[in-house]
Amino acid sequence: MPRSTSVQSIWRAVLAMALLLGLLLLATHSSSQTPLGTLGVFAFSLFISLGFLLFGRQSFPLAEQDTPSDTEHRA
Repeated sequence: MPRSTSVQSIWRAVLAMALLLGLLLLATHSSSQTPLGTLGVFAFSLFISLGFLLFGRQSFPLAEQDTPSDTEHRA
């Protein structure tokens, strides 16, 4: 299913751009110029970065596909 793969790729790219835009808006806000605001921007960017690193490659199997354990015992 190449179409679902391209939709997923587009969705991931849009999500990444939205998160980066949110980080940019958070960083340019006047309250982020304080030490506590700087810590907040750092924590938000760390959260986003770790999320991409830990779960960026995670995918869920399609419901249509048979796993090898399902087909082993069929006669």
